Amino acid sequence: MPQFGQVIIGPPGSGKTTYSRAVQAYLEKTNRPVSIINLDPANDAPEEIRENWTIDIADLINVEQTMNITGLGPNGAMLYCLETLVKNLDWLDSELEKCKDNYLLFDFPGQVELYSHDHCLSKICSHLTNRGRMQLCCVHLIDSLVVCEPSRIVSSMVLSLNGMMMLGLPHINVLSKLDRIPHYGADTIPISFFTNVPDTDILIPFFESMPSKYSALNEKMAELIADYSLVSFKVLTAKDERSISLICQAADKACGYTYNLANHPAPDIHSMPVQRQGEDQMMHDIIDEYLHPTENGDEEDNSAFRREKT
Repeated sequence: MPQFGQVIIGPPGSGKTTYSRAVQAYLEKTNRPVSIINLDPANDAPEEIRENWTIDIADLINVEQTMNITGLGPNGAMLYCLETLVKNLDWLDSELEKCKDNYLLFDFPGQVELYSHDHCLSKICSHLTNRGRMQLCCVHLIDSLVVCEPSRIVSSMVLSLNGMMMLGLPHINVLSKLDRIPHYGADTIPISFFTNVPDTDILIPFFESMPSKYSALNEKMAELIADYSLVSFKVLTAKDERSISLICQAADKACGYTYNLANHPAPDIHSMPVQRQGEDQMMHDIIDEYLHPTENGDEEDNSAFRREKT
């Protein structure tokens, strides 16, 4: 039986390490054995986070040592570390023996050029899924800060589309730090724009206020996103078990997860709490709770940018 898991990617600061720990804590409640594999050689998480990792690439190579030895800058050292890992995949295979039969969470580096321009991450994913030995899906986290500027929205969606194509895995896009949106500023784009396959025409009025060359570029990229009609987002706040449950359910569907009942008998992973509500209703409830003041909870306006009342 193949192993199952998630490949977690996203720009620096999007919450990958926090998400990994939250998923681990959630799945352990259902008696599903989970291992976190840190493949980010620049991850400087505190010791209380690191102790939850089963495998750490720092045991093979890390960015700081590479910079000292080679004289490379941070980005060059990161690429050097990933190329070293690709050349030493037998080390990774050996380390993964510690996680046999476990559900796997691969915490990948945040530098987007590693999967937008380079092939290191795609080679690692291909190696892991070779001959069906692992069934993985990609969870791509985007900081909800992007919702404050239309140009960031477009670039983030293009980045998500690129990740789908480069890694060749089932793909789930996640708008992380949902609870921080009210603190980021105010605008008028509804959160439903992200949770559905987007109608990018809503962004055109924002582009018209840009210099013409940037307006034309953003409009063409928005057309590209609409033509593919593939990019939509789940929402995440790591402190809310409901949002973790929704993403885990989507990941299980994407990679075809089933329990190995002979070794790990357990109840349905999503009997709590998703089965008690429909997915769409739960998503609506989460959005409403974190983005809207309580007294306005019945309002139909799902704007992501309403300021908190003082």
